Amino acid sequence: MHGFAETVRRLRDGAGYSSARAFYRAKGGQNYFGCTYKAYLNIESGRSVPQPRLAYRIAAGLGLLADGSAVRNLVLSYLYSTIGSEDLAGFLAQVLSERAVASGPEVLFQKASASSMAARNRPLTQAQVSRLYGDEETYWCFTLLSNDYAHWTESDIVRSTGYSLKKVRAATEGLLEHGLIARDRNDKLYCPDTGKVFIMPREKFFRPRFLERLRQLWGGMSSRRGATLLHQGLVLRASESSLKESFPYLAQSVYGAHLYGKCSKAVGRPDTAMFVIEVMVKRLSDF
Repeated sequence: MHGFAETVRRLRDGAGYSSARAFYRAKGGQNYFGCTYKAYLNIESGRSVPQPRLAYRIAAGLGLLADGSAVRNLVLSYLYSTIGSEDLAGFLAQVLSERAVASGPEVLFQKASASSMAARNRPLTQAQVSRLYGDEETYWCFTLLSNDYAHWTESDIVRSTGYSLKKVRAATEGLLEHGLIARDRNDKLYCPDTGKVFIMPREKFFRPRFLERLRQLWGGMSSRRGATLLHQGLVLRASESSLKESFPYLAQSVYGAHLYGKCSKAVGRPDTAMFVIEVMVKRLSDF
C-alpha cells in the first residue's frame, strides 16, 4: 500500500503537473491551500501528513472530487500514513459510512482522521496517571516498554535505564498493579498498548505545573544519558496576532515527527533512541 505522499505525487503527475511547485502555484499557492509552499512540500516528501481540510484541498486541486474511487484510494493512503498499518487502514476504510461518502470528500477525510486517531487511542485513568508520573523510575520504565514491541527482563531494563534492580522492580510492580504493563509466560515484561496514543483523563491536563513535571522527568534522563541534537532560536519584534497565524504550522512540524516513530529497531537503522521535540514561543515584553 502506498502512503499519502507517494499517492499525491503519482496523482499530481497524472494530472499534468510536473512538480510540487508547479501544482502549488497553478492552484493559487497559499490562498488556495492555506499553507506555505514549504509546508506543502513537506507533505509531498512524506515529512508530514496534512490536516483533513488541507487533504481535501489537495484532492479538489487534483480534480478527484467527481471520482469516488480515486477519493477512496486517496483516503486509504491517508489512513495508512496516519496509523502505519495496512490492515487497519483497510479495515477503517471499509467501515467509513456511506453517509460520510455521500456528504462529500471533506467529511470523508475528517472521518478518516478521526477514525485513525480513535483506533490508536488508549485512555488512562487518573489513578494510572498518578502512578505513571509519580517518580522518574516508573515513568521511564513505562516509556521504555510502551515504545518497544519486544518483551523485556528486569535485567534488560536495568541495562537500558541505568537504574538499580531494586528501583526497576518497584517501578514495574506498580505498573503491573495499575494494568499499564503485563508479564508473558516467560515472566518477561511488555506493554500491551505499544504504539498507541495515551490519552489523559482531563481535557485541560497539560497545565503549566504538569508540563514542568514532564520537563523534570525528561531532564533527569537526558542529563545522565542524553544530548541536545538541535537548538534553533529566534528573537524578533512582530505583531502577536500575525505571529499566531504561524502556530498551526509550528505545531504541525512537531506532529510530523511522528512519521519517524519506531517501536523496534529498523533494519539498517539501528540507532534508535528516545527523543523529546518541543516548540515554544515566548512573549518577552510588550514593545
